[in-house]
Amino acid sequence: MIENNLPIPDIGGRVEVKTTRLNTKNLITLFTFNRGAWHTKQSAVVEKWGYIDNKGRHALYCTVSATSVNSLGFLLDVNRTDNSVSLMQQDADDPIATWDLYHIVGKFVTKFERMLFVQADSREVDDAPEAFHYVEAQLLSEPSATTFRRGFDSGAVMIDVQMHMRENGSI
Repeated sequence: MIENNLPIPDIGGRVEVKTTRLNTKNLITLFTFNRGAWHTKQSAVVEKWGYIDNKGRHALYCTVSATSVNSLGFLLDVNRTDNSVSLMQQDADDPIATWDLYHIVGKFVTKFERMLFVQADSREVDDAPEAFHYVEAQLLSEPSATTFRRGFDSGAVMIDVQMHMRENGSI
């Protein structure tokens, strides 16, 4: 199967496939969305906490968890009252961005009502860059706001902040 970034499931429009190598700590990106989350202008966030990336752009790329503060001072606040997750900076009182858990679940269900999660061993082979031996597969279904909240609370679900400033000043 060829990797794609389409907003629809991979198999018959019904099942999304995600794979990972066994014994790796690499994270798996479930989906990308950003609309309506930011309380602070993204350009201001990049200017204040960003850095120059390897392409010479002012950028901010980091993974943020609810279980610990990252190296840039960011953490997630999971709010049970309004079912939201907020991006916070340890030195600020107000959230930088907030995502509604029901919106996250809705986005997730659009692509992942059912997800086939496959784990594999890998090795190099003479005539191919890498060969895989698929060891285990799980069919995951019925996501909910409660499940996502538990995932954020435990640190199993995190948010990647990925943005850079373009030459015209847009993000």
